[in-house]
Amino acid sequence: MNYHYSTSESSIPQYPIKIIDSQLSFGDGEDDWIDVGQNICLHPEWGAATAADEWSLEGYPLPNHLYLKWLSVTEQICYRLDSDIPVGEIQKAFDEKDKNGNGVFRYIVVGMAPIGGVALWLNGYKKSLLVSWSKGE
Repeated sequence: MNYHYSTSESSIPQYPIKIIDSQLSFGDGEDDWIDVGQNICLHPEWGAATAADEWSLEGYPLPNHLYLKWLSVTEQICYRLDSDIPVGEIQKAFDEKDKNGNGVFRYIVVGMAPIGGVALWLNGYKKSLLVSWSKGE
């Protein structure tokens, strides 16, 4: 099943990061992934999604794996994370509907914190859900 969502990155304001490589994977093939971003991330609010476009009119399956390599500008250290993510919990949240029958969540946000911390949120209108916390090496 395909879902309509956008991806975004986030960092703590005092700890800007530069994403070197990123992939949210939803299958086993070479082209079964979408990019989180390759930006220098300076967000005023931890966990907030930046403006992003939907990836396709057809949507995508929900991701089950995250690969991420980033530079912590403040720490001057590169981190790497290659980890499965809880697709069951993500699907349950994306299947949630508001009183009008619309999906509650629209963004998958990957946040990079000091000491290699990685948060994965689902964000929607006035709603945010932390679905995983990992540690990069």
